[in-house]
Amino acid sequence: MTPMFAEAIDPLILAVLDQLDRIGRNEALVPQNERSYLQNRFHEAEAKLGGKREWQFAKYALASWVDDMLIEAPWEGRDWWENNSLEFAYFQTRDRATQFFVRATQAMDLPNRDALEVFYLCVVLGFRGFYTLPDAVYLSDQLGLPPNLEGWTERVAKSIQVGQGRPRMSGNFRSSQGAPPLEGKFQLLSASLLAVILSAFTIVVGYFAWAAEFARP
Repeated sequence: MTPMFAEAIDPLILAVLDQLDRIGRNEALVPQNERSYLQNRFHEAEAKLGGKREWQFAKYALASWVDDMLIEAPWEGRDWWENNSLEFAYFQTRDRATQFFVRATQAMDLPNRDALEVFYLCVVLGFRGFYTLPDAVYLSDQLGLPPNLEGWTERVAKSIQVGQGRPRMSGNFRSSQGAPPLEGKFQLLSASLLAVILSAFTIVVGYFAWAAEFARP
């Protein structure tokens, strides 16, 4: 990812991870305030990247990721967030479960891989979309996508590497119930985003472990 693109989106990603960290510590968050804060981060990123077509794809990926994480998280604002999603605010749609992956495929045809890396990063940090559904194989076939998330990450990893002029590598993906797929992916990302992910690792893994514990009967 180009340094300018990474510099623009890093504050937004870190802001969301901070929110998840505070949710995990049972802090009381006001959803309206959290949404306003994130929208300011989106505005700042758009001020730097708004003229780029890649930004519109990346913006959709990030909005979908934010919505997914904050709607699935066990906190008092989840229902409010579902009715006031960023995806709808910015794109007037509520189809992130499938359109995230459809738009990621479209991003493969862009001149550079900045937007595609953002889609990839969002999956690394927890976005799952329709791949969590029982009929995921059927939906993936209808959409022309790999049948599982492992296949999707492998396809995107190869596209990123080829687009950057790197030799193809295995897109090995170890699926798990808890933590997002962080292993073996860091070589695809910029140094800036690598630092973000490494600093976020404890937050994200801790969040998923806590959420799984919360969901137990």
